[in-house]
Amino acid sequence: MTLRSVSRVAFALIALGFCGSGLALSVAASSQVPARPLSPRPQPASVAEVRALLQSSSLEDKAWGAWWAGEGKLRELEPALRANLQAALGSPVGGFEAEVALDDTLDALIRFGANGLPVDLLTRIYAEPHRQAEALILLAHSSAPRDDVDRFLMSIVGQKDGAWRWVNWFAAADLLLSRKTPGLVAAVLQDLPFKAHLVICPRIDDCRWVGMGTVGSWSSGGSDLRLPPWAHYILMKPGTTGTLLVEGPTPETTMAYGRYTGPLRLPGPASGPTAGEALAVIAAAVPGVQIPPIDGEILRVEARANGVYEDVTTPFRRDLEARYAQMVRALGDAGLLSASEMTSLATPRLEVAVEHGLPPRTP
Repeated sequence: MTLRSVSRVAFALIALGFCGSGLALSVAASSQVPARPLSPRPQPASVAEVRALLQSSSLEDKAWGAWWAGEGKLRELEPALRANLQAALGSPVGGFEAEVALDDTLDALIRFGANGLPVDLLTRIYAEPHRQAEALILLAHSSAPRDDVDRFLMSIVGQKDGAWRWVNWFAAADLLLSRKTPGLVAAVLQDLPFKAHLVICPRIDDCRWVGMGTVGSWSSGGSDLRLPPWAHYILMKPGTTGTLLVEGPTPETTMAYGRYTGPLRLPGPASGPTAGEALAVIAAAVPGVQIPPIDGEILRVEARANGVYEDVTTPFRRDLEARYAQMVRALGDAGLLSASEMTSLATPRLEVAVEHGLPPRTP
């Protein structure tokens, strides 16, 4: 990781203000730059002036050039923005100015809509800390060769462990589903971790068990009036706000994104979707195939003095494995899995966790 990459996280954690506020967007002619009230910088009078900012050696100028290019939808400046993006991704130089310049460059390219960015460049953006949303949005509107785009999206869907996030996985899967990409079902199932629970209860007639989760948080953003607003993007399920990224056949396979300026939103711990959530993608891909319940299944048993539960655990596991095998056969019969894929997916990655229920309720 470069110094510049580390600095993005550091500045998000230690800065004490935020840079500017979000603005309502309006579509302007490519030869005009819309006014921004109360800007600490004078409004550029022409596209040539914005281009000069982008080509400046000053990171502060580059940041403002990217901001004005995005505000004015100045698509003719895409080559200059792309050159700055490539230079920034390859630079070890860090600092708040570099972070704002890079993020506002991505912001301008996203606001243009369709782009001609190659997949190898988008892959480098995705590898940047907290820039996965921007990379996936640009990828969704990329005119790069379809096979290259699908291959990169498949690599995200294949990441079942490690530093990946639930929303990134779903965005990639939803995009592949909308593109009817062959091999998606096998990619979803490959190494997909299923987890069931054997809950040991003090009393079987009063057995409670509660799971817990984590959420993200908002960090502080940068406060520097010399710079333009610091733009960020987040992926989300569609609601009352957000811009549609991909519309799937079901609400579970539809994804949107939001844009904001100011504080950087830091995600919670790296995690992925549960197997049950991931199977929603398969269910959407083939509505006629019944997807049996496997992940998250719970078997409650009363506590025993000898602490031995194999006589209930083994049948429980075998039943879940049989459900999985039935699903794989049905997907093969539907033509969504080849014979070799069915063989490689024959055994589920299944964990039966032993948990302890809460004490009985007191009157």
